Amino acid sequence: DLNKKMRVAFVACDHGLGHIRRCYLVALALAKRGLRADIFAPRKKFRAIQKVFPKNSNIQNFPLETNTRKESIVQWSGKGRLFDSLKGFLPSYDRVVSDNLPEILELRKDTILLGHFFWYEVYPDTPRSYKKYIECILCHYNPIILASSIFASSEIKKTPGYFPTGLFAVSQDNLAKKYRNSYKKALGIS
Repeated sequence: DLNKKMRVAFVACDHGLGHIRRCYLVALALAKRGLRADIFAPRKKFRAIQKVFPKNSNIQNFPLETNTRKESIVQWSGKGRLFDSLKGFLPSYDRVVSDNLPEILELRKDTILLGHFFWYEVYPDTPRSYKKYIECILCHYNPIILASSIFASSEIKKTPGYFPTGLFAVSQDNLAKKYRNSYKKALGIS
């Protein structure tokens, strides 16, 4: 039984739209059950997702730039990379979900992760120290990681907290007709 007053924070990686999209779809499922979902993501990208998927008044956007670009990953130089601005917000939520940002665990140890890969897998020139840092975070906090069983990387699948899921999607029948072409384009099937 879901508590209708429950508040869930989603912290979305801002690299592309896929991470925000996945957060939005999970938030939408929760919002339909009466939960409040706050998505921390760039406003422009959040609005782009809202043009494609149904809106829900229980979903709010709080602008946040994570600067998760290749340059920021491969030039990483130590802890505290991006997220100090969230310290004051996250404790007030019943649950925190982070899409592809394991560093959020240092701010909220019970964060649930969404994602199909770790950034160090994508960029071969990532500093070894960054990979070690993420591995230490994962080992220390042992988070639940939700990822599609189809797309999850071998690194994700070998983590003890990996929980395989289906695809994060909304049936096209549930979409407003005017958004169907945008949905197809977003998925690369137009």
